[in-house]
Amino acid sequence: MQEVDITMKGYRRKDHPEDNDSLLQPFSVDEVRDVIWSCDGNKCPGPDGYNFNFLKNCWTIVKKDVIEFLNEFHRTAILPKAITASFLTLVPKKDHPQRVMRKLCQTAFLPNRQILDGVVVINEIIDLAKRRKNKCMLLKVDFERAYDTVNWMYLEDMMLKMGFAEGWLKWMKACIFNSSMSVLVNGSPTEDFQVGKALRQGDPLSPFLFLIAAEGLTGLMQKAVELGKFKSFKVNDNLNFRILQFADDTVIIGEGDWNNLWTIKTVMRSFELVSGLKINFFKSKLYGINLDDRYLEAASAFLSCSIDQISFCFLGLPVGANPRRLSTWRPIIDTMRKRLLGWSGRHLSIGGRVTLINSVLSSLPLYYFSFFKVPSSVLKVLVSIQRNFLWGGGLEGKICWVKWDTICLPKDRGGLGIKNLDLFNLSLLSKWKWRCLTEPNVLWSELLKFRYGSFSDNFLCRSVVSAKSSDSLWWRDILKVGEVEGNLWFSASVSSILGDGKSIGFWKEKWIGNASLKELFSNLFEKEIDKNAVVADKGRWETVGWSWVLFQEGVLLDNAATEAADLLSLLADYHPFDRNDNWKWIPEAYGQFSVSSTYQFLQQRTTADEICPNVVGALKRLWKNDLPSKVSIFG
Repeated sequence: MQEVDITMKGYRRKDHPEDNDSLLQPFSVDEVRDVIWSCDGNKCPGPDGYNFNFLKNCWTIVKKDVIEFLNEFHRTAILPKAITASFLTLVPKKDHPQRVMRKLCQTAFLPNRQILDGVVVINEIIDLAKRRKNKCMLLKVDFERAYDTVNWMYLEDMMLKMGFAEGWLKWMKACIFNSSMSVLVNGSPTEDFQVGKALRQGDPLSPFLFLIAAEGLTGLMQKAVELGKFKSFKVNDNLNFRILQFADDTVIIGEGDWNNLWTIKTVMRSFELVSGLKINFFKSKLYGINLDDRYLEAASAFLSCSIDQISFCFLGLPVGANPRRLSTWRPIIDTMRKRLLGWSGRHLSIGGRVTLINSVLSSLPLYYFSFFKVPSSVLKVLVSIQRNFLWGGGLEGKICWVKWDTICLPKDRGGLGIKNLDLFNLSLLSKWKWRCLTEPNVLWSELLKFRYGSFSDNFLCRSVVSAKSSDSLWWRDILKVGEVEGNLWFSASVSSILGDGKSIGFWKEKWIGNASLKELFSNLFEKEIDKNAVVADKGRWETVGWSWVLFQEGVLLDNAATEAADLLSLLADYHPFDRNDNWKWIPEAYGQFSVSSTYQFLQQRTTADEICPNVVGALKRLWKNDLPSKVSIFG
């Protein structure tokens, strides 16, 4: 275990006793039921032949036995062999496979973290390095059969070092380390055998356990930086990047020099020996920014990997790409056309085509729409594919009997409820603005804040914010989200909820009513020295309570002093609280941002005056029937 200790020297243990107490709590009936109901009931059953649909349908019958079994496991940490047994099914990914590929890993499993967080960091680092003319090297690491090679001894030691309780470790050993497997050959299982390593595909625990295993690589890279063996990519004195990981999707980032290459090879080999996770250098890719071609060729030969060009695909998106070029969107366009070729659209009713457009064609570009602003030229192509399928059942152009904007209206407003891709794209991108405001201290947010300044100044001001020449294309597109023909609908839809006042701008943000103090008291704002002051800076706690301190005595003339008195009168009922500041999304009743509420809000903005309420009510009644969609659509 000495090698494991070396690996973990760079890892800083975080003890959270309250988390361990929560993990070791007895299983409640409601908790067990919620877990069962959250699982897909139609997933393939295990060797016992029972899937989750059986448990759901027969819950009243089997509930007592299931709870007793789980309580016994809670006490003893022992599972019968039949519970941990599984089948290995060989599923070909191609019609005529030459070998079996077993890389089916997901990439984002942590609460409050999203898969696109890593994408925005890589994209901004590439743009920043190009604009600064920094020499930057990126190595996209490929793990060979990631889940299948995890060393259990290493995984156990990682969990110990991370502070997991002994009881939890016993449960993990019972669930993972004492498993057996049979191979299905022509539908029949072979004799079972004990498994000595690896994590099971499809096991809900596997993604989380793999993340724990991958933390060792982060620890090694951190130790290498601390020892001065690896030079990370430095954004500023407080922000630098050396490795980005989302499960087995890993990118190592650093300066382009030979010391870094030696360190990478040493770290990768050490991690491979300790964890069992083998690095496939043949499939790994090396990318250089402002690096000499001869250096890249030598580095490629040294690491036994290939050189590739930026942009490249990371977590399913082309990072470093120009989103305004058609080539960036070509995979989405080709996928939509390919999907249509497999459908017999001409034999479907128009109701069936609407269903397929909503469930498939409108969903295919969702991932790209969540990060990139779709250009108008690409939008026309995507809409034409949908329109041609709706009216003709294929890719060929047909007569369009109704304007497409009308087709995209909600059903209760005279449309067919097909998503308006332009508004859908805006709704998804506006989530970035909301996340910037509500998650200001996470890594990707710190990077954006350093490059572009205050999020409040960029997103919540009443005037259009112009992008700078040094801004990335992605950020320029994000800035434009929320601006329609001079109307700043995003800033008008956000208000602040006062907490401790440490993050809410006193003058510039809307925390009293629906207007900022800058707008209500423009003369006072002009006389303010610190125009970016937060609420907490404009007062202090005294024995009698909170006291507002707006200006020093003698600074204001008579007229301004009168206005200041009016402001103090307005502030009399407000004071900071012992909680964090928060934000409210006005279009949503509960104040929490959601893409669906934003999409509905944008639709209402464009259609509010087009249909009278009586017609809306009639259309709602019309669509509430038990008729097939192919009949209802002609109502």
